[in-house]
Amino acid sequence: SITVQNDGPSNHFNTVLYTGAGGTETITGVGFTPGLTWIKNRNSGTPGYSHQLYDSVRGVGSSKNLRSDSSSSQGVDANLYGYLSSFNNDGFIVQSGTSSGYNNIWTNQNGQDFVAWNFKAGGAAVANTEGTTNSQVSVNNTLGFSIVNYTAVGGTSVGHGLDGTPDLIILKGVDAAEAWQVYNSTSGTGKYILLNDSQAEVSRGNSFSSVTATTFTNSWTSANVNWIAYCFKSKPGFSKSSTYTGTSVSGTLVSTGFEPAFIMIKKTNGTGNWLIWDNKRNSSNPRNTTLVADTTRVDYTTDLLGINFLSNGFQITGTDSDYNGSGNTYLYLAFAADGSTATPSLAN
Repeated sequence: SITVQNDGPSNHFNTVLYTGAGGTETITGVGFTPGLTWIKNRNSGTPGYSHQLYDSVRGVGSSKNLRSDSSSSQGVDANLYGYLSSFNNDGFIVQSGTSSGYNNIWTNQNGQDFVAWNFKAGGAAVANTEGTTNSQVSVNNTLGFSIVNYTAVGGTSVGHGLDGTPDLIILKGVDAAEAWQVYNSTSGTGKYILLNDSQAEVSRGNSFSSVTATTFTNSWTSANVNWIAYCFKSKPGFSKSSTYTGTSVSGTLVSTGFEPAFIMIKKTNGTGNWLIWDNKRNSSNPRNTTLVADTTRVDYTTDLLGINFLSNGFQITGTDSDYNGSGNTYLYLAFAADGSTATPSLAN
């Protein structure tokens, strides 16, 4: 007999939808203890409310939120508008803030819909001494994901903990108003894209000047700043970060080697938003409801931004230039859905 290990992709990345109830609310159904949870209020306010990111290495609470749509330091306004207060073995707890009338708009406003994208890391952080500056890392090499925390003057190398060279690094100064900087392996070193902005990729020699199998180097400021980095390396059957070329015609196919559960896309050679799709807000094709990482915009549904999730990748079905302009280059980050549970046969 053969023993099959149940370690599918949803044990490492999972999207959870919930409706806010106000006060203190326990969110379950993640399936693991998250290392990173990214929360967005999907349908409240005009134009909407900020994305909220918490990770297990920096810790949780009202002083630890980061916003993908803002360069603000951690902890800004979370005490007023709600925050994540605990990671649990099947999810997390969200807590109301203190602002009268708007005390839980970011994480659990009563009656409002929320999405939480959850990433499994490697548990408690450990010391990494690979670079010239020591770091604390929590690493999940099955997913190809590590959380890296360090304090340094710009220009020193830092160990990322992954078992190979990252394909994507998302970097933020957490105790200063530092913009989010994104490295991708297709563009290579000396370049960055802002996560909190729609602008095109920028060339700058000191930005991610070196990215290796053990370390990365980034010089952005002369201040002694505390940094957090979310690092990703493509893993067959679990995750992939790469690029594709747009055609401006419906039907563009992109191979990932798995059916996606989550996709985030950004144009690199021109202005364009960071667009996000997942298999929970849209449970079947076409997936045409998006959120935008660099703005507070709520769920937005349009066929111009449609995607079909396929068994081995995804298909661009719309013609919006943010993700399918002719000749443009688009960066994507994708995580896998669990495969079919059908009984194997010769045919499949």
